[in-house]
Amino acid sequence: MTLDLDSSIFEVYGLLKEGARYSYKKVWGLHPLLCFWAENRLLIGAKLRPGNRNSDYKAVSFIKGCLSRLPRESHIRMRMDSGFYNKEIITYLLGNGVEFSVSGKLTTALNRAIEAVAADQWKPYPWEVNAHWCEFPYRPKAWPGTFRMIVKRIPHYEGNQRVIGEFRYNPVLTNRRGAGSSLIKHHLGRGGAENYIEEFKNGLGARCLPSQSFTANWAWLVIAQLAYNLAQWLKLLVLPAKEARKQLKHLRLHWLCVAARIIRSGRQRIVALARAPDDAARFSRAQAMIFAL
Repeated sequence: MTLDLDSSIFEVYGLLKEGARYSYKKVWGLHPLLCFWAENRLLIGAKLRPGNRNSDYKAVSFIKGCLSRLPRESHIRMRMDSGFYNKEIITYLLGNGVEFSVSGKLTTALNRAIEAVAADQWKPYPWEVNAHWCEFPYRPKAWPGTFRMIVKRIPHYEGNQRVIGEFRYNPVLTNRRGAGSSLIKHHLGRGGAENYIEEFKNGLGARCLPSQSFTANWAWLVIAQLAYNLAQWLKLLVLPAKEARKQLKHLRLHWLCVAARIIRSGRQRIVALARAPDDAARFSRAQAMIFAL
């Protein structure tokens, strides 16, 4: 199971809304933590926080709650961005047998370590032209161990002009095993969580926190989480496989908000869908699947 831990700013407009503060993005709002099960796009946890909190604020207790909802025999790996590059988080994950990959912060020490890598240690990155990667052991100051630091670099451009000898780096700290290039590719796949967050915020109205009360808005967030997961389970367990990656607006248009009328014929009530016969057959199969559950 791959868990994507992230946070997002939910912009609000009420000056009296409890917990609303200016965030690091200079946006007035609240700053919830979110954790998605990447393979199934399910939202494992949602925790509301004041808008001026750092990304890693109360992350350890949040991760603990998310892990408690998963089967104990699960093999779990967690992906995080640099906002969760935190000793306490890594220590907790190590203590609970969770594999992790986290985007590194380009501190002075890490920049020195990257600059010390010999030119012949940079290998071509298989999935991107002009990109390279390398690996070296690295231990951030006072952290609980030495880990693999895998770094991807791409040429630096100013506009359309490449700056010779300058690069942009994507460092990833991990305790996972496997080929370094594959690990960094898998880690960078966590960018898909931004799409899940956008769908959760806008597809269900989760971002429209309606109350002045912080607790009431947290309840709103949890209700939106339940609705989001019910929609995901509908796609996973009932609908055809090709629907699994479709967004909620597609689900509403093609499955939930379909025009129909009830007619009587031969002493029977019949639901007549405003769809072609093939679509009606798909609805019948979906209904049979729901009954089977």
